[in-house]
Amino acid sequence: PLMMVKIIVLQQWYDASDAGMEEALQDRLAFRRFAGIRLEDTVPDHSTTSRFRKAVVKRELPSPLIPTPTSFRRRPESSRRASADPLLSP
Repeated sequence: PLMMVKIIVLQQWYDASDAGMEEALQDRLAFRRFAGIRLEDTVPDHSTTSRFRKAVVKRELPSPLIPTPTSFRRRPESSRRASADPLLSP
């Protein structure tokens, strides 16, 4: 599971699709090293990554790394202004 979480983190950092991340893991040694995939190991295919993400979301495990549709909701305008840096406010 740790390897899959690291793959999802890479996907978010590089805005990659499941298929794009599979290709990147086959191509980039730094990505393989970060995810803990040795050269002789096979890279998880895109469907494995997708199933893992769906399983985490379905179980509603607390994970700030794996976005869900509700994590993209914007805060109300008033709370954004209240928490803004006063030096940067108009």
